[in-house]
Amino acid sequence: MRNNSQAKGRGVPAVAIPPRAVQRGTGDCLIFPTLTGGLARKAAGRCWLLLFLLAFANSPVIADANYYVGVKAGAYVPADSDYATLTSLGPLVGVNFPDFAKGVFSVEYAYLPALSGGDVKPDGRWSAHASVLSLAYRSLGPVFFKAQAGVLHGGKQDHNGATSSATDYGAAATFSAGFGLRLDARNCIEIEGIEFDSEVDLVTLGYNYRF
Repeated sequence: MRNNSQAKGRGVPAVAIPPRAVQRGTGDCLIFPTLTGGLARKAAGRCWLLLFLLAFANSPVIADANYYVGVKAGAYVPADSDYATLTSLGPLVGVNFPDFAKGVFSVEYAYLPALSGGDVKPDGRWSAHASVLSLAYRSLGPVFFKAQAGVLHGGKQDHNGATSSATDYGAAATFSAGFGLRLDARNCIEIEGIEFDSEVDLVTLGYNYRF
């Protein structure tokens, strides 16, 4: 086996092995062994969500169902007072089952990215994002109770001076509850709370339009 000095003497450039992490002066961090895997996990997550929704939409079980779209504005509220609250805004799509005597069941997907990073005392920054696929229940009446159970895929990034770190939570079970107001047969607004992780809560205000 030739060593690097032999390769160099023959005019063959030595192959540089990338370090485990490269720190940038701006506080960004690239982790080479996990970069490709992280992108693949995100792409796979989007694909299975899309396939699930397409298969569900074509199921004969919901032949009489109706659909709704909307938007959610939210706030990532950290328990640590050193972290500033983040604002988020994202789309919402859902499929309603036919109404039952006790309420309405739906399958719902929402994407909730932070609009911008927030400050961390004394000189850091942080950001977060979440995707939620869930089974939702809404009670009947103009003012209704909402409960959800499903899967949350999210992540959090922290930047502190010249260092940074990223946490990918993968897919985890999530539960949420809230209240809403039906403005008419097609329009409603609702507010709910979701536990993003053990240190951050996600509170959202949403508007839905039912087809």
